[in-house]
Amino acid sequence: MDGHKTAYENAACDVLATLYFDNTKIAPAEYEHELKVALFPTPPLGLLFKTLCDLSRAGEVINDNTILSRIGSEVDAAWLTDVLHVYTPQVGQAFESNCKLL
Repeated sequence: MDGHKTAYENAACDVLATLYFDNTKIAPAEYEHELKVALFPTPPLGLLFKTLCDLSRAGEVINDNTILSRIGSEVDAAWLTDVLHVYTPQVGQAFESNCKLL
């Protein structure tokens, strides 16, 4: 995975992919797991987390286009694909464990 070499970065990408594909986990990640932008290992990953949360709170559709329309000047489509479509969405304990790593 280009640019995501540490276990910490991989966990962050797994969490973000999960939130992207299962939007119902966004609010629990933000409130129950207390994930915040500053907990993500790189600024672009934190920005992606913030964007997913913002889109969810606004009731907007969450897809590559809506994400890029908000942060496309900060990240490109290839990077977004690497994070959201290469990593495997996690379920159950795997998701919980990755949230705890952040």
